Amino acid sequence: MKPIHTLTWAVSAPILLFAGATHAVSLSELTDPACTGTFVFDSGNNKIACQVASAPTAVPICTVNASTTSVNTNGTATINASCTQPPINSYNWTVSSGAPAISGSGGTLVFGTAGSYTYSVKGTNSVGEGASSNIVTINVTAASQTPPPPSSCPATPAGTTIITASGKDAYSKINFNQAFDAPGNRIDSLTEAGQIKAWEFDNNAYLSGKLTGTAGNYGSNYKDWSVSACPGDFSSSLPANCVKRRAVGLTLYYHASDATKGCVVPAGQKRYLNIRATDPSLPAGYAVSNSPSAPLP
Repeated sequence: MKPIHTLTWAVSAPILLFAGATHAVSLSELTDPACTGTFVFDSGNNKIACQVASAPTAVPICTVNASTTSVNTNGTATINASCTQPPINSYNWTVSSGAPAISGSGGTLVFGTAGSYTYSVKGTNSVGEGASSNIVTINVTAASQTPPPPSSCPATPAGTTIITASGKDAYSKINFNQAFDAPGNRIDSLTEAGQIKAWEFDNNAYLSGKLTGTAGNYGSNYKDWSVSACPGDFSSSLPANCVKRRAVGLTLYYHASDATKGCVVPAGQKRYLNIRATDPSLPAGYAVSNSPSAPLP
């Protein structure tokens, strides 16, 4: 018969361990009604003991820590509260407008929009609620989205006319860059049969908004529209929210960094509004304006 070894703990009941047993019992598996705390191994006395946390004697003092305070959009930061006088019954977080929500003692958050977001917390234990902690600020910068160099752009289609950001054509009084950066303005122009007009612009002011196109004063035929880093680009690799095909008018939502909220139009980087007539034998007129919904932070 195999010998029986007995380990005792501080609460009363023995644990029987059979020599040669193959199942290892972790301390978290041990239970005893007499133990209201947690089991720990007391190596000094070579026994398992019931350890009960002492009751708090004052309200908690909390400190907020962050794994980083600077991220790009869609990046993550881990924010945690550390409080004295446990156990902590609840955490009352104060966060700035638009900040990702946080609960409990904290966690890892995803920051989808550029801006600065603050976090502080109060902890509550059996004595009461403590004072507000320090304030942690997370600064979120729009992720860099450098347009592809010319070598990675599709070959510019024959018949493409580029209207530079500082130029205009024979029809419109202004360039599209001016219309984009100054709401209330619009280009009113025409793309000839078999032609693509690539209107160069950059986003200097807006986090998000909507491009709106109508027939304008020069014809109401169907058009293909796209926003791309490349002139004349209507390729299948463009995101679906950056292209609209065979449409007289245009409604295209954009965002400076978040592709889930519209076609990405990064701040300060060159883009082209490409417009071509769907019927290559007919010209197509259009008027296009920008309606921003939020400024860049």
